[in-house]
Amino acid sequence: MDFFDAKGALESVFGRIGVSAEYESGEDPIMLPGKTARVSCGGVEVGVVGEVHPRVLTRFDIDDRVALFEVDLEALYAVGAGASIEYTPFGRYPDAERDIAVLVDADVPSSRIQKIIDRHRLVKQSAPFDIYTGEGAQPGKRSVAYRVTFQSDRSTLTGDLVDRARGDIVRQLERELGATLRGV
Repeated sequence: MDFFDAKGALESVFGRIGVSAEYESGEDPIMLPGKTARVSCGGVEVGVVGEVHPRVLTRFDIDDRVALFEVDLEALYAVGAGASIEYTPFGRYPDAERDIAVLVDADVPSSRIQKIIDRHRLVKQSAPFDIYTGEGAQPGKRSVAYRVTFQSDRSTLTGDLVDRARGDIVRQLERELGATLRGV
């Protein structure tokens, strides 16, 4: 389990109850700096998600990486009380997945990258699956990788069409964020 696994679990729950969440880098005494986010819904902070700090894990004799989230259910209930849940049928045509990995300035939030990806008309969903800022990465930069699901409501997508859509997204990321494409 890492940060993205915990965030994905939260997003699944939020989607089922009809609320959308925003994530902002944050700090928590038991969490790992840089791998912690404050969770807000409708402008109301409802919790925190992140990876547990190794010093905390050591106290419990845990050698693995651990991610967790904490949600204030009363605050979430207040935000979600007016939300309506609508049935969305499965897509009539099959989807296609592609990965996009870009090198961006370290201070660019992954949510900003994801918003640019999600704007494309053929993107059904996207999710980050890797962030790298270690050895071999340029100073002040980080690599962020997303798995992107494409789908059309008009026809079956061809590989060429999906590749063109991916290229369009990469060009938008380059133009708006100065991103550089990396191999996945």
